[in-house]
Amino acid sequence: LQALRGAVAVAFEDPTLFSMSVTENLTLGRAPDDPATAAEISGAVEIAAAPRVLARLHASVPPVAAFLAAHPGVRDVFWALHPDSRANYLRLARAPDAVGAMITFTLRGPLEQFYDRLRLPKGPSFGMETTLICPFMYLAHYDLVSTAAGRDALAKEGLDPNLLRLSVGTEPVEEIIAALAEALGP
Repeated sequence: LQALRGAVAVAFEDPTLFSMSVTENLTLGRAPDDPATAAEISGAVEIAAAPRVLARLHASVPPVAAFLAAHPGVRDVFWALHPDSRANYLRLARAPDAVGAMITFTLRGPLEQFYDRLRLPKGPSFGMETTLICPFMYLAHYDLVSTAAGRDALAKEGLDPNLLRLSVGTEPVEEIIAALAEALGP
């Protein structure tokens, strides 16, 4: 029965598609004393919204990547359609415009100045609806970025210790670019 409830939760793309509410769909076949939980209802609504959220992410990433690539304060920009990975990515992508939400980039100037000035949420996660940024190498390889020997090892592999990971969210793309532009400066 639990698997069936999960199938009902994902069987529709819009929670208003059927005449029953999300709650009513999730309580089908349940005893009256076993109501749908708030977590189940919230999960069903999130699943139903996923196509809309993903479409917005996929549409926002190319202009953000293009802005970063064109800015003189940015050294490198990597994303699904970067020239070095484009062909491989397109072989695996579910659709040519499904580019994901992740952009990684490095700066020409100091990380601290940019990061402190940036008015975007910071966190070590894929943001989904909320744009998030983090200094990825500091999370994944702090032992390397915190020592001269570690930084040398990263440099030998062509890895910048100040690599930033940006997970583009559903905010208006103009707002994301404006926040980046402000932090990067002229």
